[in-house]
Amino acid sequence: TRTSNGQTFLKLADQDGWVFAVGIKGEWAGKPIISAVPPESVLDAQVEGFVQSLYRQGFKNDADRYSVITFAVFIFLFITIGLYVNYN
Repeated sequence: TRTSNGQTFLKLADQDGWVFAVGIKGEWAGKPIISAVPPESVLDAQVEGFVQSLYRQGFKNDADRYSVITFAVFIFLFITIGLYVNYN
């Protein structure tokens, strides 16, 4: 965390970059754009952050995502057809 001229900057945990605490332009100018996580939601926020970091690391681009989806559909169909054939 750093502060300069009344603006607070927060370092992103799982990727390069910083974010502003208060908007600087347009409809967000002067308005808070982040908020603290309530104590009762900290664990949920940590899990969500972990899942998002895995997603960012695992899917570098759309081709990665489409490959995984295609593979998952293939496996689903393979299992479904196999079960159908075995039980009919």
